[in-house]
Amino acid sequence: MSSRRLPVYLVLDCSDSMSGDPIEAINQGIKALVAELQSEPYAIQTVYLSVITFGMSTQQVCPLTELMAFQPPLLSAGGTRALGGALKLLVQCFDKEIKKASDTQKGDWKPLVFIMADGIPTDTWEKASDELKKRKLANIIAVVSDSEAYNFMLNNITANVFKLDELQPDTLKQFFKWISQSIKQTSQSMAQVMADNQPVNLPPYLTESQLFLNTSRRKIMSSRRLPVYLVLDCSGSMFGDPIEAVNQGVKALVAELQSEPYAIETAYLSVITFESTAQQVCPLTELMAFQPPTLSAGGTTALGGALKLLTQCFEKEVKKASDSQKGDWKPLVFLMTDGMPTDTWEKAADELKKKKPANIIACAAGSGADEYTLKKLTEIVVKLDNLQPDTLKQFFKWVSQSIKQTSQSVAQVMADNQPINLPPPPKGIQIIP
Repeated sequence: MSSRRLPVYLVLDCSDSMSGDPIEAINQGIKALVAELQSEPYAIQTVYLSVITFGMSTQQVCPLTELMAFQPPLLSAGGTRALGGALKLLVQCFDKEIKKASDTQKGDWKPLVFIMADGIPTDTWEKASDELKKRKLANIIAVVSDSEAYNFMLNNITANVFKLDELQPDTLKQFFKWISQSIKQTSQSMAQVMADNQPVNLPPYLTESQLFLNTSRRKIMSSRRLPVYLVLDCSGSMFGDPIEAVNQGVKALVAELQSEPYAIETAYLSVITFESTAQQVCPLTELMAFQPPTLSAGGTTALGGALKLLTQCFEKEVKKASDSQKGDWKPLVFLMTDGMPTDTWEKAADELKKKKPANIIACAAGSGADEYTLKKLTEIVVKLDNLQPDTLKQFFKWVSQSIKQTSQSVAQVMADNQPINLPPPPKGIQIIP
C-alpha cells in the first residue's frame, strides 16, 4: 500500500471573475482541506497533492507533493479563463509526475482531478479535452457555477459534473470540505485495495441544495439508520488508566464520526456497560445528538447479562422491515472485555450467533481475556496486546474507522446481509483467525 501513491490535482479557475471574496475563500478552503487530510491515516499513506491554476496565466503552482510536506499556496485572481491551457498542462504533468507500471512496480493509482470553473473557456480546449477522454488518464470531477459551464463540462470533459448555486464564501467552504471527504474516501478505497480502473464513489455533499445529487440514493440513505452499539467491560480490572483511556477513546470516536458526512447521515450510537450487572448507559441516539458518557470501573464481569441486554435493545430500538419501510441496516456491535465472564453467558452467546441480528466485533483486551471464548459469540475477534492507554487509543481509532467505512458502504447501497469489510488494525491489535 505504501509504495503506491494516489495523485490528486486541484485545477482551479483564478480568472478575474474570482476576484475578492471567492479567491480568498479558495485559499482558506485549500488550507482546511490539507489540514483535514493530514489527520487521516489512509490519506497520509497514499495522497500526493498538486495545484494548477488558470487565469492571468496557466501554471502548476504546486508540483505533485507528498501530503505531509505540502504547503498551501496563496492564490490571486485576474485575467481570462484559459481552461484549455490548464488541461494541456494537466496532461503534461501526468506524463512527467505519474509513476507508470513496470515489471518491478505497479505504478501510481489513477489520479483524482477536481476542476473548478466559473464559466466556459476563453481559449482553445478541444485537443487537450479529447486526449484526456481518449486516454482515460484520470478520474475527473468538475464543479461549475453556471448552467452554460455545466453543459460544457458534461459534454466535453467528464460525466462527473456538479453545480454550485453561488460563489459565496460559505458555499466554497463546503465545496472544499466535500473535496477533502472525497479524497479521504478514495484513499481508504485504495488501502482496501480496489481495482486500478474501478470508478470512484463520491460522498454526498454537505448541504441539501448546493450540488445536483442522486436524490433516490439520498432518500434511501436518510431513511435507513446504521445502529452502532459499544459494549464495554467496566469491571474492577479496568480501574485507573484503562477506564480513563476508554472514556477518552469514546470521546475521540464521537468527534471523528461527527466530521464524516456518511456517518452523520446514518450512524446512531449506544453504549452498554457491564461489571457486576449490565446497563445501557446511552440509548440508541442520533450521532450529532450523542453525548459521550463518563464511565467508572468496579465489580465483576457480567458478560452474559450484557449479551442478554444487547438482544433486548435490538428488539426495542432497531427498526424492523415492513411493507412501508426497509428498516435499519444490520447493527454494528463492538464488544470489549479484559477478562473471563463471571456469570452465565453461553445461552445468550449461542442465540446471538444463531440468529445473527448484528455484525459483532469482539475485542479480547490484554492477557486476562480469552479470545477463544469470544469466538463462541462471533467469528470476528481482535486481540489487544495490553491495556496501556496508547493501545486503547489505537483501538478506538480503529473502531471509528470501521464505523466510517461501514457507513460509507451502506450509503453506496450495499446488500443487507453483505459481510462488512474492516480496515486493517494498527500495531498492537491483531485479528484472530
